[in-house]
Amino acid sequence: MERRSRTLKDVDHVRNTRGALAFSPASERLFRDFAMARNRRWVMTGTIVLGALLAIFLVVAYLFIPEGAPPVARALPMTIVMTAVLVSVYVATKRATSQTLSRLGPIAAGMVGVCGWQIIHFVAQGAPERARFTFGLVIAYIIASYSLLHLGRLWSTLAGVFCSSTFIGYAVAGEFYQRQQLSQVSLYLVAANVLGFVISFLIERQDRLFFVLMIQASEATQKTERLLATVLPQHVAERIKRRETMIAERHERVTVLFARIHGVNRLARTLPPQRLVDLLGEVFSRFDKIAAAEGLTKIKTVGDTYMAAVGLGGDDDEAHLNAADAALAMQRVAFDVGARTGIDVELSIGLNTGPVVAGVIGRHKLFYDVWGDTVNVASRMESTARPGMAQVSAATQKLLESTFLLSPGHPVQAKGKGLVTAHALEGRRLNAQGGAA
Repeated sequence: MERRSRTLKDVDHVRNTRGALAFSPASERLFRDFAMARNRRWVMTGTIVLGALLAIFLVVAYLFIPEGAPPVARALPMTIVMTAVLVSVYVATKRATSQTLSRLGPIAAGMVGVCGWQIIHFVAQGAPERARFTFGLVIAYIIASYSLLHLGRLWSTLAGVFCSSTFIGYAVAGEFYQRQQLSQVSLYLVAANVLGFVISFLIERQDRLFFVLMIQASEATQKTERLLATVLPQHVAERIKRRETMIAERHERVTVLFARIHGVNRLARTLPPQRLVDLLGEVFSRFDKIAAAEGLTKIKTVGDTYMAAVGLGGDDDEAHLNAADAALAMQRVAFDVGARTGIDVELSIGLNTGPVVAGVIGRHKLFYDVWGDTVNVASRMESTARPGMAQVSAATQKLLESTFLLSPGHPVQAKGKGLVTAHALEGRRLNAQGGAA
């Protein structure tokens, strides 16, 4: 399945030619590999069944051997050829790819032709009545040869014509039929080749149609997976792909980050709409890259506020440090964009750590969000921070104090919580070598 997915992603061109789907040369090779993988089981099964039928035929054929003829001498060549053909088809089908099959096409057609000649030769050594009795076997063999080689109709056609011509030659030499009957037999053989060719064409066309449908399904699946990856944490996206309908979970230690651009309403009055949208798009796009690099999950963007969280996929002390690094990187982005555009981009950031409830809501449009007092306090940390300041709660300060520089605590008013202690995030501590801790 994995190989099939990689194959389908690489298909680049499909066109319709005279009722048959045709692909570019590179895609054609991929299609043939796909068709081999899809049809391998039934071809192998058909080979086994054909071997069993031929074995039965050999046993029954002894009943038609004239008295005094050496049965072993007559049956041995056919048995050897039949066995070689069946084993070769089985092994080739199990291991071959489209490239090896294209090289083996003439050989496979030759083996099919020799096998057909052996059948006809074996039948023709009996009385004419017995040869006519087994004419149906020759017809069935010709039609089957097209199905087995349906990805190489040129060689299938040559093998079928060879078998038909051989039977006609034996029939004429052995005087199996009168002239009128011989004409009918010839028409039957032509009809068998035409029928085999049509069956081969329809089988291949169905394979090609199925291949195109698999391409479309694969592209749709990949598009859905990319979309899920942009709006959901990875572990939640995996649950969605498993068709889970209710996703709600509690996490005991999550660091929530809010980052707000100040003065957006003022900028909306003074800047052209396109320039404002470009500005916000650049800032939030760079925030997305920072969040991805630091392992944060983006929750949402509402107006001028960016929300992300870390710890939703598992509790890890290092992950909470990454949230502080992300806050400092976002401050640098705001300064860089402001210096380059000449627009005053001021950012306030709030961080808080604690338990949250997370889940997916919505039926037609999925929306991932987090709830709880932890979220409210993080929002309050941001709203009470001065422009250009990153502010963290006492709970987050305990996780960061050994690695980051933080201001002494100061009280802020949190809705529903009263006065809570907050600290300004000033940067990473320096280690003994003078680098960031």
